[in-house]
Amino acid sequence: MKILRIPTRGEPHAAEIDYTLEAMQNEVGGYIEAVPISRLHRLIVNEEGKLGAYMLNVNATNLYRRTTGIDDIIFGDTFVTCFDGNEDFTDLSDESIEALLEEMKG
Repeated sequence: MKILRIPTRGEPHAAEIDYTLEAMQNEVGGYIEAVPISRLHRLIVNEEGKLGAYMLNVNATNLYRRTTGIDDIIFGDTFVTCFDGNEDFTDLSDESIEALLEEMKG
């Protein structure tokens, strides 16, 4: 599955992961939570990110605030995927990745 990886350290970038719960949990370091950031996109975060010893994710926080208008913070490594409307995640398009990267920059 093609995703936009948003690490706490380093730059956001496109990546490929297996479409399995285990692979998604490995990306965020624990149980996942899918947070809507648009009709078609979900920010996948560690559901216990605010409870653990995770670093602030500045890029994910900027993306979340700009796409939702909600003043909240995101901790830990995250990624964005496409949502098909039927409870399944799908590949991000190259165009979506570019638009999301631009949105993070403001």
